[in-house]
Amino acid sequence: MNAEPCTAEQQKTAAGKLRILARRGWLWIAAPIFLLFVLFSFLSHRQSPSRFHDLQLSTPKQPVQAPDFSLKDPTGQTLDLRGFRGKVVFLNFWATWCIPCREEMPAMETLYREFKDKGFVVLAVNVEESPNKVTKFVREFHVTFPIALDTKGDVMSDYGIRALPATYLIGKKGEVLAMGLGSRDWANYAYRSLFQSLLGLPQ
Repeated sequence: MNAEPCTAEQQKTAAGKLRILARRGWLWIAAPIFLLFVLFSFLSHRQSPSRFHDLQLSTPKQPVQAPDFSLKDPTGQTLDLRGFRGKVVFLNFWATWCIPCREEMPAMETLYREFKDKGFVVLAVNVEESPNKVTKFVREFHVTFPIALDTKGDVMSDYGIRALPATYLIGKKGEVLAMGLGSRDWANYAYRSLFQSLLGLPQ
């Protein structure tokens, strides 16, 4: 049995439905691709070395793991860098006699208190000073983040540091993200925005 031909009105209606279905089909395909593209662009921007460079932070030319170490804190407890895997580590090298080190400590404390429950840790490595001197400093400046004692300067040497203060930013998998020399206002908007990004927090 032959089908009756469609009228002009039926053809017009059918064509319209096909266009709608085509557009809907395209959206089902295009929407996920577009979202993936936006996400990739966002992540690429977040992890781009240029963002570190804008904040005068150096980045490694090739992926590199942060040298692991185990040091004592002033109370005799062992601090192992590997124990902080899964967190973003703000690794700072300092000394009590270093005036720029003293200047940036309050900002570091501010950062630690704000982000310590969100996967962020400040680990301050004191270089070649006695536990008593460091303990006195910690009490004076009301420092609550972990302090490690590099009594022989071995860890400082492993990280290639020749001036204080020096700070390494280490990723959740132990990779070196960036490094900065000198005192900074680490709690200002630009740096806080960077840390929020590294932690995957809304800004």
